[in-house]
Amino acid sequence: MQHNKQQQHKQQQQQQHKQQQHQNQQHEEQNQNQQQHDQQHEQLLLHDQQQQQQQHDQQQQQQQQQRDQQQQQQQQQQS
Repeated sequence: MQHNKQQQHKQQQQQQHKQQQHQNQQHEEQNQNQQQHDQQHEQLLLHDQQQQQQQHDQQQQQQQQQRDQQQQQQQQQQS
């Protein structure tokens, strides 16, 4: 008899646990949506910064390349 009671108790606990999980999941999803939204916002900000950084880098590279090309052209002209 004792054994059965324990079984029943276990099942009840499991069911409660499942319900709890379900509620938690819903709550989690809402949280995740909020987080995703925040993350997207952060990513956008980051993205902007990165792009600016990249543009800056690219500009520097281009300037470097132009300088190189000019030097090459000058050398060619001299020869």
